[in-house]
Amino acid sequence: MYYCGVAAFSDIWIAPVRSARTYYVDWVSEYDALYNHVGGAGRCNDPTVDERAKALCQIEKFGIKDLDQFYLKLGPKACRRNVTRLDHEVAWEHTVECNVKALYTEAGMRNWTNVDEEGVAWDESFTPWKFKEEANSSERGTVNSISFVHWEGYDGQFGIQWEYDTGTNFYKRAMAGQSHSDFITKEQLTAKNIVIQFSKETDGVDEHAHVLYDTLKGGKALVFQDGKVISGTWKKSKRTARTIFYDEKGKEISFNPGQIWIEVIATGAKITY
Repeated sequence: MYYCGVAAFSDIWIAPVRSARTYYVDWVSEYDALYNHVGGAGRCNDPTVDERAKALCQIEKFGIKDLDQFYLKLGPKACRRNVTRLDHEVAWEHTVECNVKALYTEAGMRNWTNVDEEGVAWDESFTPWKFKEEANSSERGTVNSISFVHWEGYDGQFGIQWEYDTGTNFYKRAMAGQSHSDFITKEQLTAKNIVIQFSKETDGVDEHAHVLYDTLKGGKALVFQDGKVISGTWKKSKRTARTIFYDEKGKEISFNPGQIWIEVIATGAKITY
């Protein structure tokens, strides 16, 4: 999901654009956002898909602002398959890219703007997170490395590591032992806050082996900032509500200004720091 920063690079191609899943529908609903995807799991009349996994059905029922490349037949000016985008071969499902400017134009043609048909802005009832001043250098902690893998056995391909830089107060991302860099700027991905959101994972719920992640009941969380770690919880009261993070005493956590990176991981996964 791309929330902040996209406007600065409006005429760019974002990738990979993948198929819709129900947990993404829940997160998109927090912002009343445009949802760009390529097809997805389960229309309402598809008996082969578990009801809980029917993302396309939910998109229709909930009135999500749907920019489905497959269903809307968005042309090559908006979305295209680019098998040579990277310098190495990737799986076919990772090769679709979409143009941000063209997607906004497509949304405008459907009268999807920052206000609804009654002129009410999308953020009229939006709950923002809380922010604080980042810690001075003398107050910063020594938790300087965070590592984990989303699925056991995939360390060599998708093992994640965040390294903390005390001087800049940034966390730098690496994947599979290599610096994880932005495709356009070539700069290493960084964040001021790293959130580990533990979610119940349910595997293989139907013949398509769809996976579910709990996004509503809440669970445990770890928040890394200023070289320190906060053990706490997360809660999301309903589909359209904001996901909020709390410390062990139940107080809402305030973030450092800057990028907030949320890693959603199966409950029970091992986090090393």
